[in-house]
Amino acid sequence: MGDGSTEVCIKIAPDGSLSVYAEGGENEGGEQTAQPAADVGAALKIALDLIRKAQAAAGAGAAPDAQFEAGFAGGQPQGRMR
Repeated sequence: MGDGSTEVCIKIAPDGSLSVYAEGGENEGGEQTAQPAADVGAALKIALDLIRKAQAAAGAGAAPDAQFEAGFAGGQPQGRMR
């Protein structure tokens, strides 16, 4: 991946254990630095942290957080679930 992008990966091992890592740019061997996660929630939290770090390094600043928070400001969608 030589385009400067970053991939954030959640790996599920055959035994069901989870690990999270990022690779791209200088870190093509990201799997060696994978962080273990106790459960899906922890894996997603680690992944979100890695995404934020990658965006900050790319100069994206706080825009992703603002977009995330804006999703909660809209309230509940109207209508029925089908």
